[in-house]
Parts: sequence; structure tokens; C-alpha cells
Amino acid sequence: MKAPRSVIHTHAPHGAGSHGGAEGPLEFLSVAIRISAAASGKEGFFVQLFADLRPPQSIYITSPQLERLVSLAESSAPDTEVWAELAKIPLEPLAPARSLYARFRTLLTDFGAALRTEIAAQERLAAARHKPEPAVPVEMEPTTDPALPARPDHDPDAL
Repeated sequence: MKAPRSVIHTHAPHGAGSHGGAEGPLEFLSVAIRISAAASGKEGFFVQLFADLRPPQSIYITSPQLERLVSLAESSAPDTEVWAELAKIPLEPLAPARSLYARFRTLLTDFGAALRTEIAAQERLAAARHKPEPAVPVEMEPTTDPALPARPDHDPDAL
């Protein structure tokens, strides 16, 4: 039996997470790379990189950025192009890590559908949070206050 290249891991009992169930945030793991959804109720994802002989790096990415990375990984683009797209995201330049190029692409392609499901769940939550309240119509009552000057185009008796 062949060992899996990547795994999905959750942090809490089965059922509640950022995607509406009872489990904790999902993590998509590969050797030296972790993609995890932001804490429950927050938007976005974190990509953590554990390159050889370097301290770990954590990169915050938005849902559209992750969608772009998944699409690019599933296309015929080379591993270096997928990595270059990730490297553009953080403010600090991301150092090349050739040993992670293929692993990152593998992680994105192995869990493309699950990542897209998580992206859609976050987008639904964000839309619900940012949905504007419906405008309540305000009815104006005519005033007959003698202290107010009469408008020539307004006849209070015509109402």
C-alpha cells in the first residue's frame, strides 16, 4: 500500500469548524508545508513553510489568492511558477526553496477540491457578515408648525 503524499488534519472533535461543522480549523499537510484555515470566524489561510536549515515562515493568504494558487497548480504551469506566485504574496520576499516547489504543488493538487470547499465556506461567511441591512423607508409627516415659513410649492391642505 502506498503512503499518502499529503493528509488533512483537524484540531477538535468532529462536527464544528470554519466550514460550519463541529471540528476545528482544517489543516492540509505535506512534508515541510502546512496550509490551515484562519481561526474560526476569521477569513483567510496561513501557509507555513518549514524549509531545511531555515526558520519556519508563515504567510497569510486570502481566499482569492489561494484559489489562484490551486488553479495554477492544477494547470500545466511549472512548479517554479506556482512557487513564484506564492512568493509574490508576503511583504518580505520569500526565499527560494527548491525542495518545496514540488511539495507545494502536490499539496495544492491533492486537496484542490477540499481547499475550494473551504474557500467557498469562508466567502459565504464573509458575505453574510458584510451584508448591508435593508433600508427601512421613513415616512415624513407634514408639519403645520406656524413657526416654520410656508413653502410656496407646498399646500398642507392638499394632503
